[in-house]
Amino acid sequence: QQSELDVLLKKNKIFIALSHTDIVFNGATVLENNGYFQIRLRDNDSLRVSPDYFVQYQWNGVLGLQNRALAGVNSRFRFWDDKTDDLYTSLGVFYEFERWNPFLENYAFGGTDLQEVNRSLIRLNMTLKTAINLNNGLDFSAITYIQAPLNAGVENILNPRWFLDAQLNFHLNRHLDFQIKYNLNLDFLRPLPIDSYFYSSTLGCRVKF
Repeated sequence: QQSELDVLLKKNKIFIALSHTDIVFNGATVLENNGYFQIRLRDNDSLRVSPDYFVQYQWNGVLGLQNRALAGVNSRFRFWDDKTDDLYTSLGVFYEFERWNPFLENYAFGGTDLQEVNRSLIRLNMTLKTAINLNNGLDFSAITYIQAPLNAGVENILNPRWFLDAQLNFHLNRHLDFQIKYNLNLDFLRPLPIDSYFYSSTLGCRVKF
C-alpha cells in the first residue's frame, strides 16, 4: 500500500503526506511487516534553492527495527525541471531515534545473547532525485539517499547508509498506473547481527484521484 496527499499552501509552499506499508501473511503468521509515514513541507518547485522540512516514522519487523523516528531539514537545489525530465539534489541533517528488537514475532535473523537496543544518531543527509518521461505512456524515476552518522566515530562517517528507490511507471489511463519498483538498502551500522545489504523488486498498481 502506498499513498500520497499533496496540499498547496500560500506563498507557493506545499504540504506532502506519504505512507508506504508492506504486510505479508501465511495464515495467521506475519511474514513481513514494514513501512513508513512521512510529512514534508517545502517550496513547490518554484525556487532554485529552498528548505525542505521533514519528519518520518518507520518500522521493519523482519530486520528487528521496531520503530525509527526522525526529523530534519535539507537545503534543496534544483538543477533543472522541464516537461521531459528533472534533476534535484539536497544536503541537510536530521536526528533519528531507533528501537531495535530481536524478539519481534517476524524477526528473520538468528544470533545469541541478543537484546533490545535503543540508539540516537545525528546524520548528514545527501539526496539525488530524477524523473524522466520516456514517452506518453512510460516514465522512470529514481531517488537515492546517502546518510552518514556524525556521532558514531570517523569509521562510520566513511561508511554511510545508502538507499536507492527506482521505478518504471506505465500509465494505463488517467487514474491507473502499473509500476515496477527496485529498492536497495546498504547499512554497515546495524546494531543486530543481520545482513548489511538488501534489495527487493516489486510489481504494483497506483490509483490516482
